[in-house]
Formats: sequence, C-alpha cells, structure tokens
Amino acid sequence: MCDYAPHMQEDDTIVAAYLDAVAAAPDVSDADLHDILRAAGYRAVLVAQALQFIPIAFGRALVADVGVRFSPNFILVTGDGLQVKRGALDTLVTYRVARSLLTSRADVMRSVGLRSAEVRAINSALHAGSKPADLSMAPIVAFTDPASEIGTERAHELVRALAQHEAGVLPQPPPEPPPESLPAPASKPPWWKIW
Repeated sequence: MCDYAPHMQEDDTIVAAYLDAVAAAPDVSDADLHDILRAAGYRAVLVAQALQFIPIAFGRALVADVGVRFSPNFILVTGDGLQVKRGALDTLVTYRVARSLLTSRADVMRSVGLRSAEVRAINSALHAGSKPADLSMAPIVAFTDPASEIGTERAHELVRALAQHEAGVLPQPPPEPPPESLPAPASKPPWWKIW
C-alpha cells in the first residue's frame, strides 16, 4: 500500500514541476508526466497523487461558473478497490497547493483542467442533454496502486453509491413478487433472524 502522508516541501515543489512540464508541452501524456516527475526524483506515490489531484483542482476552477455541485471529499482505494482512506480534498497538500496556484498559473488552466476526469464526465453529461444545475459530482475515488478489473468494478460501484447518497437518493427496494410466487411460510424462524 502506498504512503499518502504529506511531505510538505516535496508536495509544494511537485505541483510546480507538474505545471511547468505541462506549460512546456501542453499535450504531454500522463505517462510522460509520470516519467518526467519520477526522473526529477519525486516518490512514486506523490507522482500518482499529483497526476490525480492537480487536474481535479484546475478542472473544478475551469468549470466553476457552470453550476455543477462538487463533493469536497475523496476516497483512496487499493488496486483491488478496497478503501484505505477517506477525507476532505483540502487535507491533501498537493490539492491545496494546486488550488493556491490557480491564478498565478492561468497559462496552464485549460491544459491541466481538461485532464480532469470530472471535467470529462461533466462534458459528456452536457453533450447528452443534462443541465449543469442538475449535475452533482460524487467524491473523488483514486487508486493507490494500478487498478485490477475487480478493483475498477468496485470503484464504479462505490462511485454510484456515493453519488446516490450525496444526492439524497435512497436505493429502491426490489419490487414485491406477485402473490402466487410467494414462498410458503416457514414453520420456524430462520436461524439468522434476531427476535
């Protein structure tokens, strides 16, 4: 499992290094950004955090006036989709530093913001006919390790459940079966039922 503990000075400098790399090559891939930051000596976990959360900070600023509601929270999951940490985005130094640089790094606002998964999801929803005021984003779910197929499935389930919870939508119970398909009453209560 990766260490997401803050290392203040390193967190501060990786944001600037990330933004400088995007400024030098706006179409640089995440894989190339990863290699650039690792070659500069940044820890792998911090590089992963930068690739995930810097675009979130810039993307939210890019679409701030659209009217979409954003969750202030994040959840970290392992590659197998198991939760390891929850918290407020503002507790992540990388995210806070990125937000503090929004105005001074307007030169990369669009290039970085469009990398955000949230911005891509909002764009897709708007193109599908949704109204911005109807959109409410679930907490950010980020992997600490490369995601497995089951991890990706679990993360998608988690996002759906979180989105419903934050929107105040309760899961609907399954419909009642028709009377003719109801099982006969049990002669004694099941062993697992607490009376």
